[in-house]
Amino acid sequence: MSEKWHRLLEAREHLIQVCDEIDQNLNKNRLVRRHWNEKTSEWMERFKKTPPQENYERAP
Repeated sequence: MSEKWHRLLEAREHLIQVCDEIDQNLNKNRLVRRHWNEKTSEWMERFKKTPPQENYERAP
């Protein structure tokens, strides 16, 4: 019986480790998305403030 408990405890520790790694990856992804959203907003604001160019080639 103690061998089964030992294996269960090892599996539990492994599962906790995997969940921690997943949580860290999700947090990194959230930070990347937030950074991307902030940059996109900055670019859009700059784009809106940029006056249209008079001399540009129009598509046929």
